[in-house]
Amino acid sequence: MTSEEKALIQGIVDDIFDQFVQVIAQNRKIPLQDVRQIADGRVFSGRQAKERGLVDGLGGLQDAVILAGRLSGMEGKPEVVYGVKKKMGFLNYLSGSMAAGLVEAVSGKKADSPGALYLLQ
Repeated sequence: MTSEEKALIQGIVDDIFDQFVQVIAQNRKIPLQDVRQIADGRVFSGRQAKERGLVDGLGGLQDAVILAGRLSGMEGKPEVVYGVKKKMGFLNYLSGSMAAGLVEAVSGKKADSPGALYLLQ
């Protein structure tokens, strides 16, 4: 990397960092100079972040779900609903592989397939 390229990338990084610091200062109501003193790449524990005013509270997923429900005005007890990942049967696996092979043979483009791939000649 040339020195000009390094300077260009550093300028972008500095600008992104400056935007980040300003957003934290504005949204957390912390003086800009105070944010600049702690925004140096360190990692904070949850308790340390709370002491510095960087987070509102500590808790787990269920605490966050309850708070999100409360803030949204949701009635009743909110709960997390996880999507069910569909499992692929062996025949679907093979037919997907065959279809991908045909697409590739006809179009000349590689087709994404979760199954086994083979080459037709």
